[in-house]
Amino acid sequence: MSYLWEICIFAINKKIKKMLKKIYFFSFFLLVITTLRAQTPLILKFLVSDANNLKIKLNTQGVYNYSYVKTNNSTITGNGIGNTGLTEINVPSIGTYNISITPTGIFKLSSGTDVDKVVELTQWGQITWNTNLSGMFSGYANIQITATDIPDFSAVTNLSSFFSGCTNLSIVNNINSWNVGNVTNMSNLFFNAKAFNKPIGNWNTSNVTDMSQMFFYADSFNQDIGNWNVSNVTNMSSMFNRAKAFNQNINNWNVSNVQNMSLMFEASQMFNQPLNNWNTSNVTNMSQMFSYPSFNQDISSWDVSNVTNMSHMFWSNSNFNKNLGNWTLSPIVNLTEIFGYSGLDCGNYGATLKGWAENPNSPLGRLVGAFGRTYGNGGQIFRNQLINNKGWTFAGDSFSPNCPEPLLLVEEIKSGKTKVLLYPNPASEMIFIKSEYITKSVQVLDASGKALLIKVGETNQLNLQQIPTGTYFIKIATANGSESIHKLIKK
Repeated sequence: MSYLWEICIFAINKKIKKMLKKIYFFSFFLLVITTLRAQTPLILKFLVSDANNLKIKLNTQGVYNYSYVKTNNSTITGNGIGNTGLTEINVPSIGTYNISITPTGIFKLSSGTDVDKVVELTQWGQITWNTNLSGMFSGYANIQITATDIPDFSAVTNLSSFFSGCTNLSIVNNINSWNVGNVTNMSNLFFNAKAFNKPIGNWNTSNVTDMSQMFFYADSFNQDIGNWNVSNVTNMSSMFNRAKAFNQNINNWNVSNVQNMSLMFEASQMFNQPLNNWNTSNVTNMSQMFSYPSFNQDISSWDVSNVTNMSHMFWSNSNFNKNLGNWTLSPIVNLTEIFGYSGLDCGNYGATLKGWAENPNSPLGRLVGAFGRTYGNGGQIFRNQLINNKGWTFAGDSFSPNCPEPLLLVEEIKSGKTKVLLYPNPASEMIFIKSEYITKSVQVLDASGKALLIKVGETNQLNLQQIPTGTYFIKIATANGSESIHKLIKK
């Protein structure tokens, strides 16, 4: 019996040894594969041109092994270990060097590296990148990304200022294939990257919340990004500020969560695309949003009821000339210089004032900056209504009696539903009124909105002999509850 037991034990031990041997070889195989993968380095090319400064500085977060080789002489090499913080690599002579960086763990380049000496990134390598890559290449003015492999940014959450100040960056191979699906911060990503103009329309931006200053001073960028998912973005402040070339259709963006659009298109000289589909109901700041650019699109349907800052919104935008009278303004909105030196003509300026004056929800006590804007007889009536009824103050605009106002303001400022005919017009003594409904009251108003003549009850004619020659308005109320205002010229 004991003999059989020993045989069983022997057989079991033999099987266990075979199993352990297999596990050992499998583990060794995985270790080799992992090691080989980790040994694919990041490769940067440095140009050392000063014989009195033969040091290359690398500032990093993470430990790494490095080696260098001179590009025109493969016998000139060196290697070492770099630690978190500043590492100085001494090279023997001026020239161009390829430095291979093989991190031992999580890695990131930091500010303090010799950014002016870096001229090229030729390989991304198989790097476990830090989740926060903010500012990694900030200030690398001369860098070009010629690498054909694609970095693994799948765990990265912060790319803010990533290429900030890369003024000559024009080559970034395969950037459209980057996995940025977990990135939440793209603020300043291409700030002052003046030469960058590569397709990035395939990026998954669904988790991004901050795109502020993303293309600020990106002078050359003009790529299609109309399909980006920006539904979680809350900050687009200065996103295209001074992006001189950008003029792409982004009308279908879901901007429903954006709160800050201040300076978004300031001085973006070419941008003039429709934005009427945007849901701006959560935006609170639109200050300087369209100051200085070429923008002149109809945005009258925007919900701006929560915007508290519209200061300088169209400042010095000589192209913008649209009626914004449909807007319902916030009770505390800042309208300082909203129209200052803009292209708003007297007709659209007057129509805007009309809409705001007739909106019962328009706020009290607002200061409207409109330097250089003019208003005519019709616009003056509604401007005065805002002053007298709402306590508004206007700065910089002026009255122009010859202002070519549209029919909306001068012939039927408020048409109502009733058909009214005035004749003769111009008139010297009598004017006759023909209305499909009985009149309840008729008033003759001067340009300030002051009533010069009032007749209550049914009236079909007015004696104008006591009224001086000039341009006036007749306000007619009828029995069906309708009101209309018409231009009247007294000869």
